[in-house]
Amino acid sequence: MGQSDFDEQVNYQRSLQGELERTIMDIHGIDSARVMLAMGRPSPFALGPSEAERASVMLTTAPGATIDAAMAAAIAHLVATSVRGLEVDGITVTGNDGAVLYPPPKSDGELGEAMRLRNDFEHRLEGKVSALLSRIMGENRYAVQIAVDVDASHITSNETQYGKGDTTVLSEEHSQTPVGAASSGGVPGLTSNLPIANPNPKPSAAAKATAGATPSAAATASTTPAKTESQSEAGDVSRKDIVNYKPSIREINSVTAPVRIKRITVAAVLDGTYDHGIFKPLDEERLRSIKGLVAAAVGADLERGDSVDIQSAALSQPYVAPLPNPIDQLRLFIADPIHLYETAGAVLLLVIAMFWMLKRALKRRSTRKHAAAQAGDDLDTEQPAPLAPAPAEAPASAPSASREQEFGFDEIRRRVNEEVERNPEAAAEILRRWLTEAAATGNGAAAPAAERSPA
Repeated sequence: MGQSDFDEQVNYQRSLQGELERTIMDIHGIDSARVMLAMGRPSPFALGPSEAERASVMLTTAPGATIDAAMAAAIAHLVATSVRGLEVDGITVTGNDGAVLYPPPKSDGELGEAMRLRNDFEHRLEGKVSALLSRIMGENRYAVQIAVDVDASHITSNETQYGKGDTTVLSEEHSQTPVGAASSGGVPGLTSNLPIANPNPKPSAAAKATAGATPSAAATASTTPAKTESQSEAGDVSRKDIVNYKPSIREINSVTAPVRIKRITVAAVLDGTYDHGIFKPLDEERLRSIKGLVAAAVGADLERGDSVDIQSAALSQPYVAPLPNPIDQLRLFIADPIHLYETAGAVLLLVIAMFWMLKRALKRRSTRKHAAAQAGDDLDTEQPAPLAPAPAEAPASAPSASREQEFGFDEIRRRVNEEVERNPEAAAEILRRWLTEAAATGNGAAAPAAERSPA
């Protein structure tokens, strides 16, 4: 009750577009479709023409699928027959790449037709190879590209063939003339006055006539039979047959096709296997078998120059170089003698350096022990003198004497501290010796020993 006529028209148009989209998506090879209808409006005047209805269809193909001109035309007719008042001429079908599939583009001459047919060939062959590899490798685990080289030149050939033994009679001429009439006729002259020889003389008479005749008569007798093509068996009739023949001729006029395939080139990359992220290509035998299948699918002819190249590379995961095998690396290292010499020299230098460093360390250690022993002897010999007790009443010169004793005690303590810092091991040994002596002599002797220690 609350909706207007415009709202109902919009809902009808949207529902019609949705039904057409779902119907087109049911066609094999189409992943998604969008249909947009431009519904015409009636003219405000009763007799005026109404606006034409138009439609546009955008298609997205599935991976490896292609849409040719025949399928695009079928989709256009499907949409036209589903909308009332919509004509096929008002429908435009495009792909998701922007290419116009229907109506077909106008021909731009022979070159444009050749390019269109070339693209059609390439898309068809790529669809065949993609459909084959998707079953073998799986989705998104292969890549294929096909190039078709075409020849658009027109060639006209004219061939003439002559048959063997098959002849045609053009004309025939047959004539029969009596021998006497033939000899009496002709051009008057010397030969017409000569006597006529017997055409069929007896052997003996012919020999005598030939021997007794003049040379001119003999020549006449020899040339007379040559004028006749054939003679009858009776010998009194001269027959002449002339037949003109013509050999058989077959003419062949041929015109080549507007576009011919000169060469097909197929390049495909197949994904391999992955072991803990490390790529492993397919083996050569499997690549060879897949190459044969692809060549058969596209109709490649090796004699014509077609080529099919198939390799294995990482497509689904990034390539990670495998870790080198230490055993293989060691074998390669040992196989080269230069590496052996370099290794032996490096090991020899390392051993020499180790011996030299060990010898130097031992020498330093012995020097330190000798210095520590010598410092211990010096400390034993340099014992500080006991301090005299201060008198109860010091004379006037007492302050100066106490300063001199204090100065001598500071000097001895400084020297002892320097020796202790220089050779702590020797100082520790001296302290142990003093403690041992104090323990042996008793507690009373320990105190003087401790007082004698400058530390």
